[in-house]
Amino acid sequence: MMGLNEGKDSMVTISVVFLGNYRLLTGQGRVEIQLPQGSSVNDLIAYLADRYGGDLRDQLIDPGTGKVWSLMALAVNGKILNSVEKFSLILKTGDEVLFLPPALGG
Repeated sequence: MMGLNEGKDSMVTISVVFLGNYRLLTGQGRVEIQLPQGSSVNDLIAYLADRYGGDLRDQLIDPGTGKVWSLMALAVNGKILNSVEKFSLILKTGDEVLFLPPALGG
């Protein structure tokens, strides 16, 4: 039998900050998200794609492959994740994830 606090303890609360186009697509600058303990950055991306859908989903996940866009720029606690492999990072309560606008250049 699950105790009263057991379900809550199995969740982590993180802050998500949307910048640039991500902010326009969500209509929000910052949100608090609860995810199951052990969730990765990839899990967060999938959750946000489901929550906001539409254009934001297409900015997060390649519709052709169903995988996270490899050029997406994210930072966790101020540290930029510069490869898809790092999106497997496990999130903890109090983490702050920034969705950064893509860099332009040529």
